[in-house]
Amino acid sequence: MSNPDEDHGSAVPLTRRAVDHDMRDLVCSVHHLGERVLVLETKMGVSDGRLRSIEGEIRDTKTEVGNVLGCLQGHIQNEEKQKNQVLMWVIATLLSVLGFGAAALINHLLSK
Repeated sequence: MSNPDEDHGSAVPLTRRAVDHDMRDLVCSVHHLGERVLVLETKMGVSDGRLRSIEGEIRDTKTEVGNVLGCLQGHIQNEEKQKNQVLMWVIATLLSVLGFGAAALINHLLSK
């Protein structure tokens, strides 16, 4: 039969060795996780910068679209004014032709 002190004595170094090994593994795991977190933070920082840039470009695009819309509305209003002026000239011309024709017809009828 073996001596309990000897078994206990040899078990303690094995346990301590196992704890040391587990602690070393734990430290390595924490270090590895820290590195991964750092990489993720770096990637997020880069992504945040890109998102800010995209948001700025979208704001600029919205502003430019608003400017173009304003120009188009002004152009449409000018086109409407010009169209109305042309229609007024056409109507005036037609009325003068009809007036001249009516005067000529009346003159012709009166001269008979």
